[in-house]
Amino acid sequence: MQDNLYLSPEKQIKPEFYVVSAQKFVVLFLGTAGLYMTYWFYKQWEYYKQTHQGKEWPLMRALFSVFFVHSLFR
Repeated sequence: MQDNLYLSPEKQIKPEFYVVSAQKFVVLFLGTAGLYMTYWFYKQWEYYKQTHQGKEWPLMRALFSVFFVHSLFR
């Protein structure tokens, strides 16, 4: 453990999923007429791919999210 609390950690912890507050999501969803949801799905799959070293294609899974949403939420 480091004595100095202001030093940055040596290993950065990467989140597993793209985190957005509910209010921000709703505002961006309504402001972009629903297009933000596609971007949100893309970021979710991109983070998931980086975390699990998978072979998923985030863009395809975002565009066809209706078929892949159940596996993302699992």
